[in-house]
Amino acid sequence: ILGAHPELAAVIAYYRAVRVDRSAGRVHNSLDRPSLAAHPGWTGADLLGRRGAVAAGGPSPLQQELAALDPAVAIVMFGTNDVDQTGLDAFSQDLDAVVTTILDAGIIPVLSTIPDRRDTPQAAARSGPFNAAIRELAAREHVPLIDYGRAMQDLPHHGLAADQVHPSNYPSPCPACASVTFTPPGLRYGWNQRNFLTLEMLAHLKAVVIDDGPPDP
Repeated sequence: ILGAHPELAAVIAYYRAVRVDRSAGRVHNSLDRPSLAAHPGWTGADLLGRRGAVAAGGPSPLQQELAALDPAVAIVMFGTNDVDQTGLDAFSQDLDAVVTTILDAGIIPVLSTIPDRRDTPQAAARSGPFNAAIRELAAREHVPLIDYGRAMQDLPHHGLAADQVHPSNYPSPCPACASVTFTPPGLRYGWNQRNFLTLEMLAHLKAVVIDDGPPDP
């Protein structure tokens, strides 16, 4: 439900048009394919294959995902679990390794800041430095940034669900539409804001890079 943003219909249609795989009897496109590089509870170490169910010497989940899709653009957002599992230094090194892997594959990485965790005082204090590290890497490598964490600050309850960790979701009577409702009420929720900002970035990159439009000023 695009609300006042009908311009996003074109980029949605563009990414839905390419069929990338078939699993469980269903054909998937770039927008609805279950990612090999995203899993609840994962940290950067999981994404890079340093822990978890990755065969010794085999490709990491990140490498598997890039090989499966051969994408032009890769959205990168992790860190919420690193906040209290790995620490800032390890997270920064892992994020740098992820971006390097994506760039070396000839793919545009799009970094995203994370929502501020508010479940414990310790997690709340660490969220800011993590987002600062993400912004710093994006600036250093000259790659696009979705400042999702900043956008969440302006939402009710900072865009968080009751657990104060995960984004909130619009209570729509249409479950399939809940997180993709971009009306003013919908955009007051965290998941909706994330999907909206991501589509805006994809539309911008398509216009500038894929369609060879005028560069950013």
